Amino acid sequence: MLIPMIDTLCAVIDIVDYEKSTYELLKLLEQKKEEAKLVAASSASEKEIIKIGNLNFEILPNGSRRYAFILHNDGYEVKLAQFRATKECFYPVFIKIKSEYLWSNGPENSWKIIIDWVNNHVGKVKANKISRLDPCCHTDEFKLNIEDLYSFKGHFQQDSIHRDNREINAITFGSRSGRNIYSRIYNKVLEVNTKNQKLWFYDVWSQKGLDIDNVWNIEFEIKRDFFRNREIETVEDVFQRIRDIWQHCTGEWLVKVNYNRSRIERCEVDENWRKVQQAFNQYNGTGLISRVKQIEADASILIPGAIGYITSFAARNGITNIDDVFNTVYQQGVQYLSHKQQDFQSAITKKMSLLHKECEV
Repeated sequence: MLIPMIDTLCAVIDIVDYEKSTYELLKLLEQKKEEAKLVAASSASEKEIIKIGNLNFEILPNGSRRYAFILHNDGYEVKLAQFRATKECFYPVFIKIKSEYLWSNGPENSWKIIIDWVNNHVGKVKANKISRLDPCCHTDEFKLNIEDLYSFKGHFQQDSIHRDNREINAITFGSRSGRNIYSRIYNKVLEVNTKNQKLWFYDVWSQKGLDIDNVWNIEFEIKRDFFRNREIETVEDVFQRIRDIWQHCTGEWLVKVNYNRSRIERCEVDENWRKVQQAFNQYNGTGLISRVKQIEADASILIPGAIGYITSFAARNGITNIDDVFNTVYQQGVQYLSHKQQDFQSAITKKMSLLHKECEV
């Protein structure tokens, strides 16, 4: 069974009369950025939250190359430049759509949400350019072994293997620092369990009938040069040509063969790889799991850490009764929030705002 999806999407956006359109917004962001610096200096756990339209973001106390302001939440990362550069190739707004939203809302709907937000709260969109795309395919009809390193042909110049408990858990192709294509084939179950993140993938795999003990991800990280050389300019172009992009990645750039001849160029394509090549033929771009289920699954990840902190707290205070320790945590927690001029409800509401439940579609 195969599950095709776009796992990361990055694009830059040009705005009509950027400085004029964003004047008030950038003034507000400058103020909030200074407040974020003060918050960061006083507490590593606190965040400066800003609501712009129907979206809530954490604003970071720092910028990045070319971009003065960085906003992010569970669904998106948005970077805004202080000025529109004179170079026509530079677009002043950067957008990254994260994995959680692409799997829940679907790529096209996730893009529509953020492009509507930009139009309504940043400025009228003049143009956009795709800068990075990570198409992928989850499959349970795959398992790597040491011999597989020699059964791939293609346009890559570098490859490497990664082991866990002496078993192959990943092979990488190309260079991540390059400007074209980088690929990973890796044990997705192992990654989810090791990082203890995105446990909601189990719901996706079960829903699609995959063997949840043996899921591998075949993923390509495609950079701007690839798109430029093929006259793929916009995010909309990507959506229209995603099947062609995947066919190039799995049919030319990287191909798994049956290494049964003296020259790898003459070997036949592996039968399971042929299925991978066709993964996007029936792709419709819809989401595969609700955002609510994602949040609930991710919440369970916090239990071991929370119990660890509470039991450590109890040990340091000599409390052995579970009711007593929770009562003490409650009392001291209320005092702490009061000192910070907060209450429990407002603190939780603030954190919930970054989960973007208001963007459910």
